[in-house]
Amino acid sequence: MTQSVSHTTSGAPSHRIEDAAVGLLDELAPVAEGADEDNLRTENRILREQLSYVLAQAAYNHQVMCKHQAFDLEIVGASSFPQLIT
Repeated sequence: MTQSVSHTTSGAPSHRIEDAAVGLLDELAPVAEGADEDNLRTENRILREQLSYVLAQAAYNHQVMCKHQAFDLEIVGASSFPQLIT
């Protein structure tokens, strides 16, 4: 499944990816016969927490990448050394 990322006016990614990931978790197979439901709920909660952490890290990495890309584009577009340092 391909999910696009939209950005808010502040440049931060929206929660569309997180919403899609949570939606996938909600579609997990029903409780297996004889499985301990409390253990499955605990595992589900832990997985959701891990997913939330990974998505936060991805958003941070995206912000860092955008800053580096903007800097690289400034370097490429500079016509002289003094323009780079001002």
